[in-house]
Amino acid sequence: MTSNMVGGALKTAFSLLLLASIVQGLRDVDLFHNETVEAVVGQNVSLPCIVRNITNLKVVNTEWSKRENEIIKLALYTPGFGLRQFRPNVSIQTVYNDAKNFMGSYLQLYEVERENSGIYVCDITTFPFGSVRVETELKIKDAVRIMCDANNTVEVQSGENVTIHCEVSQKAHCTWTKNKKLVSQSESLELWWVTSAHAGLYTLTVNTGSETVHKKFYITVLATTTSPKRDLADSSVTSQTSELPPTDSSVTWTTAVGSDVTRYDLRSEESSTLRSSTANSSTPGATTTLSLSAGNTTEATQYNGSSQTYWWLVFIIVLLLIIVAVCLYTRRIRRER
Repeated sequence: MTSNMVGGALKTAFSLLLLASIVQGLRDVDLFHNETVEAVVGQNVSLPCIVRNITNLKVVNTEWSKRENEIIKLALYTPGFGLRQFRPNVSIQTVYNDAKNFMGSYLQLYEVERENSGIYVCDITTFPFGSVRVETELKIKDAVRIMCDANNTVEVQSGENVTIHCEVSQKAHCTWTKNKKLVSQSESLELWWVTSAHAGLYTLTVNTGSETVHKKFYITVLATTTSPKRDLADSSVTSQTSELPPTDSSVTWTTAVGSDVTRYDLRSEESSTLRSSTANSSTPGATTTLSLSAGNTTEATQYNGSSQTYWWLVFIIVLLLIIVAVCLYTRRIRRER
């Protein structure tokens, strides 16, 4: 029991001496380090542990470790002896001043993952102040991912609508800007009835509070053009029109028997005259011709079997019949006598 008490007393004394040495070292040695460092998955991280003023001391070595259930050594560096790595995914970047005095180091972590989060411990041994220990908490978060349904270059016809749908993997504040002017404050961009004024570079900015990510889109507005089929039809019509003679162009409309026939004679713009005449016809086979002329050419409207000739023929036949009847009647009277 006495030996146990002596052993316990020695351990306590040793711990007190070590604590006093550390406290003295902290009081006399000014170290630059970060208490908390935040990073995202996939980044490279540097954790500093550097003596600010080494006028009255000398740095003997620096050692990095990680506190989990137990202290896990990562790397050790001693001037004159070099670097000793205990884990493959870490390294130490040493720092010297202009006088080539060793001042401390950076712990380098490459392409960090979520499991790299934790407490990292830096122990610096100095002379004559002894050991100094500082700790840095490293927080690893998932990287912000922006997923959009459009490529970086968007082409749209003038007069159409543009919608770029985007989703952000984390809760964040999103803004769309063009030429540093705010366009929208949502994850997606919507432009209606676009014109050439809408063309340009648009930037989506995602801010999570600790990280800012940008994604850029260039929108090109194309001028509206006619379809190839319509162009071909217009070309065909133009070609056919150009083949028509410049003068003496006419359109003839012929009808069969008609009761009320109207004759139109269209002249050029120089005469500016529209004449109309109406005739009545009941003769079978009578035809009417309507002529439309371009230029100064005059087309006579033809009318066959005029009603005037018809009535003259009827009158002559009736007259002949009357004469024959009178002659027959006179001859009969004479015989009776």
